[in-house]
Amino acid sequence: MKKERDMIHRAMIWGFVVSFFCLLAINHIFSAEVSMKSKNDETSTTPIVSIIPKPARISFGDGFFTIKPDTIIMADEEVQKEAEYLAGVLQPAMGLGFALKVQLRENMQETNNSIILKIDPLLNALGDEGYKMSVSSERVIISGAKPAGVFYGCQTLRQMMPIENFGDKKAEGVDWKVPCAEIEDQPRFEWRGQLFDCCRHFFSVDTVKRAIDLLALHKMNRLHWHLTEDQGWRVEIKKYPKLTEVGAWRIENDGSRYGGFYTQKEMREIVEYASARHIMVVPEIEMPGHSTAALASYPHLGCTGGPYKVANSWGVFTDVYCAGNEDVFRFIEDVLTEVLDIFHSPYIHIGGDECPKDAWKKCSKCQARIQAENLKDEHELQSYFIKRIDKFLTGKGRRLIGWDEILEGGLSPNAVVQSWRGIKGGIESARQSHDVIMSPTTHCYLDYDYTSISVEKSYLFEPVPSELTEKESRHILGLEGNIWAERVSNQDRLDFQLYPRLTALSEVGWSPKAARDWNDFDVRLNTHLKRLELLGVKYGKDEMGPILQDAQLLGHWSANQMKMEGVELEWDATPFIKDAGKYHVIFFYKKGASALQIEWAALLENGKEIQRDTHQGWSGAVKRDIVFTFLLPERAAGAAYAIRAFGIPQGDEDSNGDVLIKFDE
Repeated sequence: MKKERDMIHRAMIWGFVVSFFCLLAINHIFSAEVSMKSKNDETSTTPIVSIIPKPARISFGDGFFTIKPDTIIMADEEVQKEAEYLAGVLQPAMGLGFALKVQLRENMQETNNSIILKIDPLLNALGDEGYKMSVSSERVIISGAKPAGVFYGCQTLRQMMPIENFGDKKAEGVDWKVPCAEIEDQPRFEWRGQLFDCCRHFFSVDTVKRAIDLLALHKMNRLHWHLTEDQGWRVEIKKYPKLTEVGAWRIENDGSRYGGFYTQKEMREIVEYASARHIMVVPEIEMPGHSTAALASYPHLGCTGGPYKVANSWGVFTDVYCAGNEDVFRFIEDVLTEVLDIFHSPYIHIGGDECPKDAWKKCSKCQARIQAENLKDEHELQSYFIKRIDKFLTGKGRRLIGWDEILEGGLSPNAVVQSWRGIKGGIESARQSHDVIMSPTTHCYLDYDYTSISVEKSYLFEPVPSELTEKESRHILGLEGNIWAERVSNQDRLDFQLYPRLTALSEVGWSPKAARDWNDFDVRLNTHLKRLELLGVKYGKDEMGPILQDAQLLGHWSANQMKMEGVELEWDATPFIKDAGKYHVIFFYKKGASALQIEWAALLENGKEIQRDTHQGWSGAVKRDIVFTFLLPERAAGAAYAIRAFGIPQGDEDSNGDVLIKFDE
């Protein structure tokens, strides 16, 4: 009996070992796209898929569908372009051996070994962008009421495949397996966008198209394209050629000429490219402020008649369109007429933010307009300006969008408000029955550094304020992640600032509120970052966290010390400099309306400068190059040490921050 029990015992152990390694193998198969670990139950085998944004409903079955060299894509005629898109994005990694031939579906056939894309009117309840996906071992079926839904289903399919499909070269030795699953998905918000500022720095057509491709991957559907600014006019307007001959170019401080613009042909090409990916391009033509480039081109449009020059620095400028000059309104309507012919979006963004009233207060034409229209002050004059443009756009069948300043002085019911100065403007707008796009600086300004807005902070943003009633909350169209380009001058920096924070916002905009969970997202993000790497995206991370660790407070700077021409400040560093070695001094903005631009910082020993680090740092809500480094070869006994720096406040003198010091052996 003992021998028999031993045999049974050994068999049980062997069975356990075999079962363990089988489970390990299954887990390995899923590891590229699926985590087998539940956050609530360590033994759970409910898969958490690495799809971003997370689908509304998903369940897994047994087995896989395998894409083979002879697998075909079958499509209804209405989604033939979506089928060709899918074949096109998969082809580079899968290689020429995988034909992925697109065939039109005939007689409602659903053959095996195929990926089937179809329109199903019965799915109207999922909306224009919703879809269903059924993956069995025989076939994949993606269906939607409209082509947009089928397109988003294709994006989900890509994320269920091995990550190698995101590469641009043939991937060797990959089994192109898709886990069997049933998915029903639809977006929470209709507006899921990114603002792209191409004025402070100019970006090529190819870079704009690449940005559109990345939006499509994340199921985002709006590109808010910021095209006119103080620092550059980027839109070709045939009736006013000086806008691009003069306004598109600025002279930098070193004497170089910088700029560029998009021809109408290029803009139509971009609109068509985005439309094929179900992305609406919404142009922004700024008014009445942020208009220096236009005034430099046509000086009679300003209150003083000029001369004006295209701005070569950042900030808010007092030269704006003259609200008392009828030529200004004729000019704007002419410009918008050409813009409307290029962009088919039902929405046109006109800015409306940060418009100083200084010039209007001194302008006889503006004051005459205030009297003639029985306006109370210059704030109501701005409201008059916006309402005139709103009436023009409404007459052309379009809806005006403006930043939340357009609320001042009243607004027509048709206008949409973009809330950026926190969420207060969004709350007020929704209560006045205006539709709202939420993009507060606190969570959605992706040109800010990662210390100010982390990936987690973006992810935890809730676009619908709790103060709103259910009826009022229906006016929240959705959200935008904004990238202003003052200090974003190339594609790598663009990638760094946008991703993965825009990835986080994509899930905020798409997934059900109840389904969102930071820890779950963080797990899926690990896989998604590998996809971004394969796409060549130089995504960002918290660049300040490591350097701030163990740093000590050296001192402060404050608004009452600031001078617009610049100020030299000094802090006693003797208590912190105890040994020879490397010291980092960090200028960390805390509050106020203005950033501090640090021109240089120096290390002093007994009042004598012994080292200077000269580079331009910027410490505001956005922080750039704010660490200054000194190497002390030997600490003199009994010596007094100090840090001295020269800084220039930007905008006005309201700048406050901490100065930190860190020893690095």
